[in-house]
Amino acid sequence: MHRRTETKIAFWNLSRNIGDIDAVIRFLEKDDYRRRTGYSKEYAWHLLKRAEFNGSQRRRLLQVALRYLHRRMGREFWYMCRFIHKIADDAFRAQVAMLMKSRDELVRKRASLLQAYFAGPEAGESSHREFQSECLSKKYRW
Repeated sequence: MHRRTETKIAFWNLSRNIGDIDAVIRFLEKDDYRRRTGYSKEYAWHLLKRAEFNGSQRRRLLQVALRYLHRRMGREFWYMCRFIHKIADDAFRAQVAMLMKSRDELVRKRASLLQAYFAGPEAGESSHREFQSECLSKKYRW
């Protein structure tokens, strides 16, 4: 079966009865970038909010979230942040805190944005808005 079809079926099943969580996690782990995959990843993170996870699934999702901190920020980054703070354990929070001291400025920034969501969704959204206005002011500075 074609990967795109598998993902659509998994999303359909997940949205109907929170059934095929592993297919959605595999989709996020693969992290394939093709046309419109950012929208699909947003949807995947959104759907996962209603699911319950076993230990293995939780660990896999936390590993996916860590990889997001080491790559270019896409539109699904914010959906990941909104979701991952709900399942983050102390070890994951410690890893994010360590990444806030990274030598790579971009990794530090992404880690700090995720860290803000650990304080709560309101704090995370506030840092998201500040980040957006910071980006706009740099881009359109005269």
